Amino acid sequence: ELRALMDVGSDHGEELIERCSSALHIAFDDLSFELGKGGEKYELILTPEGMRAKLFPLVYFARHAPASVREHWDIHVGRTPSLGALRTGDYCVEMTDVAVWFAPDGDGIALTVYCEKLLPLLREDENRAWWMLSTIVDQALGEIAAIRLIHDFVDVALRTSLRFRFQTLNKMIACFLG
Repeated sequence: ELRALMDVGSDHGEELIERCSSALHIAFDDLSFELGKGGEKYELILTPEGMRAKLFPLVYFARHAPASVREHWDIHVGRTPSLGALRTGDYCVEMTDVAVWFAPDGDGIALTVYCEKLLPLLREDENRAWWMLSTIVDQALGEIAAIRLIHDFVDVALRTSLRFRFQTLNKMIACFLG
């Protein structure tokens, strides 16, 4: 049923999310996920929402999915790096719209971000603005790498000093990991 709804188009988005959520609720009390189609198979991306503790049950679920499901679905844990834009409602943010500062923090980094495009949203719906910023960070680095490396996600900065773009941050993190 889910595959048929995905093939019909985006007009059934809410129904698709509701049906998938109901099916996954059998295994998980609280779960965030994304659906898509990559190549020949459909994709289910289970997202731990930045929490390491959620990784283990998600990985277990993905590895133990029945063969009949894996025949048509690729199940991933965590968003993979991508350079696309993030669109939701009236807002569209590209990685080049986000300035990034970071500082070493133990064996990880503390990250500070600024996005002028999201300032109006920050005033009207702070939670949604933070979701967009954390999601675009996950898209830039990959969600699992972000969980591993980012120990502190600092308040949105209004700085005008040195700014890094995500491409630079990726190179610096690679050097940081050695």
